[in-house]
Amino acid sequence: MGDVVLGIETSCDETAVAVVERASVVRSSVVSSQVEQHARFGGVVPEIAGRAHVQELVPVLAEALATAGVESPDVEVVAATTGPGHPRHPVEAFLHQDLVNQLFFAA
Repeated sequence: MGDVVLGIETSCDETAVAVVERASVVRSSVVSSQVEQHARFGGVVPEIAGRAHVQELVPVLAEALATAGVESPDVEVVAATTGPGHPRHPVEAFLHQDLVNQLFFAA
């Protein structure tokens, strides 16, 4: 396996992670929807969405890697949403966690 990209999408009300190989083979695509959480408000509530992204990102990431049969050292590039979106982007918070160091930079 080569040229593995991990894509992370959190710009609105879905937390999604995909693993793509050689820019054309989608090895996995996992989406956690927040539709039910926002339904009673008639639209997306940014604070609720942001919290849900932080809560769902690690499980969605783990599922995407497992479904793709990929381990973190296989990932060569991480691509993440940068906007539009929430004022403090959930991926920014995620990228600063120790988990990322353990997943991608452990010796």
